[in-house]
Amino acid sequence: MFFKWLFAENGDLVYIIVFITGIGDGLAEPVGIMWGKHKYKTTACFASRAYTRSWEGSACVFLSGMIFPALQYADFDNFTQVLVSMLVLPPTMAYAEAIAPHTMDTPVLMIGCGIILWFICTFI
Repeated sequence: MFFKWLFAENGDLVYIIVFITGIGDGLAEPVGIMWGKHKYKTTACFASRAYTRSWEGSACVFLSGMIFPALQYADFDNFTQVLVSMLVLPPTMAYAEAIAPHTMDTPVLMIGCGIILWFICTFI
C-alpha cells in the first residue's frame, strides 16, 4: 500500500515490484536447484550458517527485471522511463538478491525495487 500511495498516478508500477520479487525470486530457487552449476555462498539474517545460491538462479531475478518493466510500458509516463528501468533494475535487483541475507531477500528486493522505480518516475 505504501508504494501504491507513493507512485500515485503510476500506482500500477507496484506490480513490477511484486512480479520481480514473486516470480523472479520465486523461480530463482527451483532454477538454482535444478540447473545451478555455478554456486556462491551468502549468510542468513542473524545466523552464522552460510547458504548456497547459484548464478543461474540469480539470472531469473535479472531476467524478470528486464521483462516486467517492458510488459508494463503503458504505466510509465514516457518511454525513457521504460528504457532506464530495463537497464537499471536487472543488475541492481540481481545484485540485491545475491548479497541479501538468506531470510531477507524478499524485503530487500521489494524496498530496493520500489526506491529505484520511484527515483526513475520522479526524476526522469
